Amino acid sequence: MLIIYLLIALDVLSFVTNLAIQTKHVLLLGGSFFAIGLLGSLSSLLSVVWRPIAGHLSDQKNKQDVIIWCLLLSLFGNILAWASPSMWLYSTAKVICVANTAVQTLLKTTVTDLCASDEESSKVFNKLGAFNSIAFLFGIVLGSHIADYERGIDYAYLLIISNIVVSIGLVKTLPRVDSKGTKHDDKDVGLIEGALKEVQSVYIDLKKLVVSPRYWDIFTIHLLIECGFFMYYNSSGLTLRTQHNMSEKYIGYLITLIMVVSVGCRLVMSKMKSKFYPTDLGYLMLWHSTLAEALAYLTLALTSSLAVFVLAMAAVSCAKTFIDTALNNLLLSRTEASEKGIVISSFDNVVSVGQVLGPLLAGTVSEIFGIRSSYIVGAVFMFVGSQIANTQRTR
Repeated sequence: MLIIYLLIALDVLSFVTNLAIQTKHVLLLGGSFFAIGLLGSLSSLLSVVWRPIAGHLSDQKNKQDVIIWCLLLSLFGNILAWASPSMWLYSTAKVICVANTAVQTLLKTTVTDLCASDEESSKVFNKLGAFNSIAFLFGIVLGSHIADYERGIDYAYLLIISNIVVSIGLVKTLPRVDSKGTKHDDKDVGLIEGALKEVQSVYIDLKKLVVSPRYWDIFTIHLLIECGFFMYYNSSGLTLRTQHNMSEKYIGYLITLIMVVSVGCRLVMSKMKSKFYPTDLGYLMLWHSTLAEALAYLTLALTSSLAVFVLAMAAVSCAKTFIDTALNNLLLSRTEASEKGIVISSFDNVVSVGQVLGPLLAGTVSEIFGIRSSYIVGAVFMFVGSQIANTQRTR
């Protein structure tokens, strides 16, 4: 499994390095805040469509071959992005790079093929999760250091391209295991049509649950929170770069520190819950946490102090940790055993919806009203979510 761990690490390192240079590259090419948001939303939407296509291909062909083709497309896309003289060509290159978003999913399904039992697969997945987090933290620091050089964009793309080339070589060393998936008799259904049906199915499931008397409040709050969070996520780095003149290196340090704070919150979560919310199903914690996050967003919008801005970012991270815990507790307490699969998978898909809508909303309002306006819109989403939680709590 060492090869799988290395492939995951290289994939995460490439992803984080790209994050470190993307804003800088777009602005150098003459792109706007709206362009950054639109590109983020488009990439998220296309990845939702592409992953089922790649999964369908891996059911029909050898998974390792599909992974290599994804990596080759990503290699071409990154070379094209590096050489792009304009935003149009850069955007085209980034669309091609979406092929890489299926690699981690395909690697995980490869693990299930290589492991002898579900228990063994579970142990490997647990190790992968920890390994992923470590690689992400290391990648943030390394990527931000590279991006801070005068020719940081060139160095970053050289690192990403090298990672992909090494990954292709590593994938070729994996055992070739025939797919265990079911064969499809209906050969008339194309890959794209199948993927679109998958996306339509996600939409139908979400729509049904959002209007369901049993789940509407949890899913509505979750959608508001994820849209607000990805607006913040899309805007915070831009604010630090353009209004506080912070270098990429120090932004990387800051993000790493905030992630450590988030991990610390998770470690004390059970003690906090037993002390302050011993009988709470989740609504009280959710009400308090969404209010705290709304106030943090307003602080981000209004402060001119870098120190206060950083403290507000840490507050967002802590509040989001408590919000996620409260929502998961509520969901588990409501979900019937017979519908756990569809409810939990649909709940996870809300994050994808937030990834599509959040950057687009952030880019639009930033372009019209200024970058700090996105925090105000995020705060409004939080206040609406907190009001729903409080209303449900006092019913």
